[in-house]
Amino acid sequence: MDNKRYLLVIFVSFFAAILQTSVFYEFFGHYLNPDLLIALVLGFMLNAGYQSAYLSAIFGGVLLDFLNAKTPGLSAFIISLYVWVYFQVRGFYLHGVAATAMFWVVLIYLYRIVISGSLFFNVKVLISCLLSVAIGYTIAYFMKRGYEKVNL
Repeated sequence: MDNKRYLLVIFVSFFAAILQTSVFYEFFGHYLNPDLLIALVLGFMLNAGYQSAYLSAIFGGVLLDFLNAKTPGLSAFIISLYVWVYFQVRGFYLHGVAATAMFWVVLIYLYRIVISGSLFFNVKVLISCLLSVAIGYTIAYFMKRGYEKVNL
């Protein structure tokens, strides 16, 4: 990755974290708020590779923790761990879009449990996880279209 790409990934990650904690929180509320940073990381993983995904997870996760007044680095660690797990198991167990989507719904739900600290099941949180994965695949689709236009 070149320096321009690093800066673009960092800028987009910061923008996603700010959007998630401000505009989306006001629009969707606490439980239905989609995890835009995780959706962005998912988009980077599906198209740009592990470097962009790790960079987005680390910088966006740290900013997300600071904006939410949580333990600094906790989101960055968890999301980076999810990126590592995804790249370890994708060749063996995750075949197809549906399997990958279900894998990410489970991981996002676990992330929400760890961050919130409550173990109760909530349908709104599950809908938020599904929305996050849908946003992630939409980001991946538009990133792929952008890469195709650049290569033409």
